[in-house]
Amino acid sequence: MIMIILASFVILFFADIKVISSEKSGINGKKPVILCTGTGLKRLSYSDNIKDCRLAFEEFGPDGLCAHGCIGLHSCLRACPREAIGKDLKVNYNLCDGCGICIDICPQNLIVMKEYSQKLYTACLTELNSEDAEAKCLKSCIKCYICLDICSKSAIYIDDRGIPRIDFNKCDYCLDCLKKCPSEVIIRKYD
Repeated sequence: MIMIILASFVILFFADIKVISSEKSGINGKKPVILCTGTGLKRLSYSDNIKDCRLAFEEFGPDGLCAHGCIGLHSCLRACPREAIGKDLKVNYNLCDGCGICIDICPQNLIVMKEYSQKLYTACLTELNSEDAEAKCLKSCIKCYICLDICSKSAIYIDDRGIPRIDFNKCDYCLDCLKKCPSEVIIRKYD
């Protein structure tokens, strides 16, 4: 009887592990993307002894030049158990298992899950107009909408912030939007 109970426990235990690991491995078809290129000008007000984005955000708020940009202290990079986030704020999908820890770490909510099959995304959330965006960030969407004009499939639409987004039901991955974006904020996920 004890062997049957023990065998049942082992089966249930390993079944739970299998469910957990499949959720974390991105089996649901989603992987994280970082909606900022991380190239905003350095925020000078952060104290040298603050090394965490959440602490900096609590102390200073989004005081940087781009209120919607990466704080730049790389908390997501340090928190990633698989070391899948590079200093360039790109995710190495060969290493990423889709655990989502990086999403919880970012106080600016710049990391979101996207369908793994969606190979392009706009890495910018700024609501700034073109002139202000260019003045406050080295790489931000300047709302020129060249991508909208160049897309032969009408797969680009403008969201409520004025940011171009991609309709993957229409996109054929010709990469014209990526090639023509003067700000280089349309990003191709790499595998």
